[in-house]
Amino acid sequence: MFDRTGRLIAERTRLVDDLVAMMSIEELLGQLVIYDLSKENSKNSLSDSLVAALERGEVGTLWLDRKVAGDPRPIIAAASDVAVGRSRLGLPLLTACSLEGGHWTAFPSSLAAAASWDPETIARMDRIATIEATADGANWAFGPSITARGARELAAEEPTLAARIVAARIRGIQGDRLIRPDTMLASLECRMARNSVHGEDTAAIDDFLPAYLAAARDGRVASVTFEKKEEGQEFPIDPLGVNWDFGAIVLSKWSEIVRRALGDAFDGERSHTFPVAAVAEAARDGQVPLIEIEDAARRVLGAKFDLGLFRDPSLYLRRERSGSAGLPDIHREVARDIARKSVVLLKNNDAILPLDTTVDRSILLLGPLAEDKHFALGGNARSVAATSLHEGLLKQGCFVRQLRGLGQGAADEEDREGNLSRADRMAIGLACDAAGRASRIVIAIAADADDPASLRREKQLVLAVAKTNPKVVLVVLNDGRADLGWAAPFVASIVFAGRLGVASGEALAEILCGTFNPSGKLPVALTTFDLRDEREKVLFPLGHGLAYTAFTYSDVSLELAQDRVIASFALRNTGTMAGTETAQLYLRPCNPDGEARPLRLKCFARVALEPGEMRKMTFDLAAGEFGRYRADGRLALDPGRYEIAIGTSSQRTISREIELPADLAQAMLRFAGSRSSERGALASEKPESISRLTG
Repeated sequence: MFDRTGRLIAERTRLVDDLVAMMSIEELLGQLVIYDLSKENSKNSLSDSLVAALERGEVGTLWLDRKVAGDPRPIIAAASDVAVGRSRLGLPLLTACSLEGGHWTAFPSSLAAAASWDPETIARMDRIATIEATADGANWAFGPSITARGARELAAEEPTLAARIVAARIRGIQGDRLIRPDTMLASLECRMARNSVHGEDTAAIDDFLPAYLAAARDGRVASVTFEKKEEGQEFPIDPLGVNWDFGAIVLSKWSEIVRRALGDAFDGERSHTFPVAAVAEAARDGQVPLIEIEDAARRVLGAKFDLGLFRDPSLYLRRERSGSAGLPDIHREVARDIARKSVVLLKNNDAILPLDTTVDRSILLLGPLAEDKHFALGGNARSVAATSLHEGLLKQGCFVRQLRGLGQGAADEEDREGNLSRADRMAIGLACDAAGRASRIVIAIAADADDPASLRREKQLVLAVAKTNPKVVLVVLNDGRADLGWAAPFVASIVFAGRLGVASGEALAEILCGTFNPSGKLPVALTTFDLRDEREKVLFPLGHGLAYTAFTYSDVSLELAQDRVIASFALRNTGTMAGTETAQLYLRPCNPDGEARPLRLKCFARVALEPGEMRKMTFDLAAGEFGRYRADGRLALDPGRYEIAIGTSSQRTISREIELPADLAQAMLRFAGSRSSERGALASEKPESISRLTG
């Protein structure tokens, strides 16, 4: 029987057991300490306090801050030399960092990338971030993240989309063999949605489990953490429970150990850099069971074994660090590719887009983000600046006149009634005057509801300009659920994107000018508050996204097979431009006696089609699509009538109904059980596209 590195489990278990038997409580707790290297004043020498902790074996992991310039390997090597050469047991160190948004190369944020609906390109993005991070000496990546309500905050609204993306990200980080020095341990962060208290609630389990199982069971993720936003919240599962323990490091258990030991002195912000002596004393007094500390340390030691650190503690410190001299071309190209695929065209009245650079000689560019080079980076990766939208349009050969459209002063210069400052009024007046002479107006804004003062100013600018000239293309760069109800009726086109990373301006300009046909789809529905009905309504549904061509669906049919239902349809590009469509399948049980359940995404596929090309498509629907998860993680499947809808978004579909017989439901469950056993024994395959990047 083999673990994920291909080594015999017996060898791993024997080494870890022998070490745990020899370790003191302080040394066991030391494996749970993550020391932040940004605390060190020198990049080449260690502080006396860190040296002393390393010599006592009271540090297990170093934390690497990506935003700190320079090569971090000398200080990592110095710490490793002390830990291995001067501590009693000579245990190697892990080096952890966050990969959200990239490492050297700034990639799109999690929510922005989810709009691509392209798991394999997302996996390539994380593969490159991993290659860059391991060249800095890191071997443990924190990310990706999901929430207990279907990953709505950080990845996608629907569990199916979230599961596919999470599995791809784990695969991109961990590769197929952890022992390679360009792969890392991946850590899945599980978070509770705000105002959510549900425990073993059926809907919560159905929302949460697909993404969690894709990472923990199928992806064999190396570590997980469970973060509650509010007191009293309960996750649908216990990661150390008998049905859910896949052997991963459980970081939230570390915090629980320290919290129980320190009581009121516990500092949640510093839970991974805790006073080892105080926690050890509490453990000796029986406040924390020793078996829990041993189990937590055992998992860390096992992960170090998986990485090959017991064989070579300096394995991750010898790779060539090519990124220090600038981003490799392939890294920037992948950043541009995922950024382009993550842009969503929400509205395009009268085909105002794409811009015609040969005819549109009077394009006006407005808005506070038109020249911005830093918003797109999100403050995470080490990239100094992104390409601005203005620069991107100039590269496309556009004749652009650029005005800010708002005063340079801050939003707090408004008066108490929220009226605009004199500088803003003058700037908007100039913008409206220029808009009257423009063939097209592009306005780039953030529409950030968390910054109401700035949002008010942006609204005034957009509405004033649109009143002067309705040929407005609104570019919204927002990493959340922007309410665009105030703008949608008054502008001709809306382009929506999140933080797109270092290639933001290039990607947006290629979309606006038609060099790249938009293919992004909303991973979350965008809603607006209806003042008349006093409730939220959907403005743009889940899966919505237009292109510069048209796609039609036809010949939808459903067929019962031996252990599945086969959904077939024809997809045709009826436009004049090659494009990529994301075909989506939604499903729900028919409930004639009660309230209709919402349609849930179950399958999707990206399909590239030339003009006039037609493709016959099929989706196989098995227990995972028809069933629901029980509290013990097993699938339950009810026979009966189901509605299946196929189309371009959750609200533009062709629906059919089918009766699922009891014997077919049982056959589906039996097949799902056998497949689950296979997945438990074998690691996920690595796509060829990722293999090429790892070399």
